[in-house]
Amino acid sequence: MVDRVAYVGFCFESELTLDSATSKLRGIVEDVPLTLQPDAVFVLDRGVIVNLRNNDGTMRMVPPTLSGFSHQAVNDVLLRLMQHLYVMRVSVEYPFHPLTRYWRFDPSPE
Repeated sequence: MVDRVAYVGFCFESELTLDSATSKLRGIVEDVPLTLQPDAVFVLDRGVIVNLRNNDGTMRMVPPTLSGFSHQAVNDVLLRLMQHLYVMRVSVEYPFHPLTRYWRFDPSPE
């Protein structure tokens, strides 16, 4: 689990190839801190671009020397999006049940 919100982009189509889109994305985020960079971009008619960052986080790829943005042309983009969102879900721990904020609950018997 991660402790921050995932930054994900989704496109239905693109005139750019995955190589070109990945190169442009690298250039745009060159001076942006790793934690503020997008985690992934899913292009329905092309494939997936994933930010591996330093390749030491939740999503590790082989070989371990890979880092930064990597892309893959796939046909199952929506499935990959759902998998990515599941893996990158934020871990939230509440000291009490979340509903108690909205509903006054007194556990003591009357």
